[in-house]
Amino acid sequence: MPYKDTIYALSTPYGKSGIAIIKISGPNALKTLQHLNFKKHPKERVATLGKIYNKNLEIIDEIIVIYFSKNNSYTGEETLELQTHGGMAIINSIFNELSSFNFLRIAQNGEFTRTALENNKISLNKAESLIELINAESEFQRKIAIRNYNGELEQCYLSWRNNLINLLAISEAYIDFPDDLLNNMEIKKLNDQIKKLINEFNVSMQHFKFSNKLMTGINICIAGQTNVGKSTLMNFLSKADTSIISDIQGTTRDVVKTKIEISGIPVILHDIAGIRETSDKIENIGIKKGKKIIKNADILIIMLDANNLHDLNIFYTIEQLVSFDTKILILINKNDLLDINSNKRDIFKKKLNKIFVKYEDILYISLINNKFHKLISNTIIKILNHFISLSGTNLITNIRHQEKLEKSAAYLNKALKAVNLEIKSEEIRYAAKELGAILGEINSEEIFNKIFSSFCIGK
Repeated sequence: MPYKDTIYALSTPYGKSGIAIIKISGPNALKTLQHLNFKKHPKERVATLGKIYNKNLEIIDEIIVIYFSKNNSYTGEETLELQTHGGMAIINSIFNELSSFNFLRIAQNGEFTRTALENNKISLNKAESLIELINAESEFQRKIAIRNYNGELEQCYLSWRNNLINLLAISEAYIDFPDDLLNNMEIKKLNDQIKKLINEFNVSMQHFKFSNKLMTGINICIAGQTNVGKSTLMNFLSKADTSIISDIQGTTRDVVKTKIEISGIPVILHDIAGIRETSDKIENIGIKKGKKIIKNADILIIMLDANNLHDLNIFYTIEQLVSFDTKILILINKNDLLDINSNKRDIFKKKLNKIFVKYEDILYISLINNKFHKLISNTIIKILNHFISLSGTNLITNIRHQEKLEKSAAYLNKALKAVNLEIKSEEIRYAAKELGAILGEINSEEIFNKIFSSFCIGK
């Protein structure tokens, strides 16, 4: 990919809007204004108002131009931002003109950011954090992405990288000067430092499982028998008429899925068909799909009708499906229809404890009574906060980083077991190489192409 071309792209979404921004970057950026018959010479980082024209000298639009020199631009190349009115006909007309200039070409996905990387304006880690920031849909995702963009994660990697370089220097010194330096205490000291680094890697990798869930969305499944209020709960949590509600058993036949945000945390909410024995083929298909959702749930909300506390068959069925790591919340709905005293609750709890090894809580509620809504929300938030605590201070949410960290840790484990110093040193070198790939120290075209292909064209 040639990086000294002058490239252009629409930086705002295509469609009707108040303004649209077209970015032009490269050595011929200012030349573009001449060909658009823009009469004024823009000062750097100053908004300049003027008209642009097509090849027939017909006015296209009155626009604002902002010019950035190499030193002050995002890409490290001369850059123009053309702020036009956001009509599609205007954008199309400008693009028709730009495409006719032989010194310009349309930018590829992420090419502006890739150019910035090549010109040392940003680091690879910052570039990856940028796409996470752009794609952030929840407050939690935004907070993590901006922390990574500001370099917190990069500093962690650099610290590990420096430690690996130090370990490599020590092991190389032992090879070069064995008579002067080599003894059992020194080897033990080296191995202790390797162990310490492996432990730090392992902690981060364990945290990744939870931090990645928090970035992609916590899967919450609402399960139970038919007509226990699952769809009502779905609509309450999603704040929309997501699921159809009726008194007819088997109303929900398929999995109803929606993405929501609870206390700033992204959640994927699933309302599944009521689990029961039925001869209805379509409903059975929905029940089978629902059982698969239960197996993959991070949080499982099991609902039971207060009138059916004696019937625990649903719990036996779900217990065979649920993962050990799944957080379980029991909701006993329609509590307003009868009085469930403490004695009945204790009996129910004892029976439940024989089925489930662990669950978070049992709530006796009535979904038609608003006073229980806050209790339900606060309990779910409490469970979600558990995932945040498990992610610790870990900021690694990128699968590519996780894979490189796993490989680096594997090489360090080999180094720890190696008796031969030359082999030990070589394994440490491989570990440093894998960590260096995260930071972009190994210029791999394949890695770069994969990363920047996920960007939009205008970035």
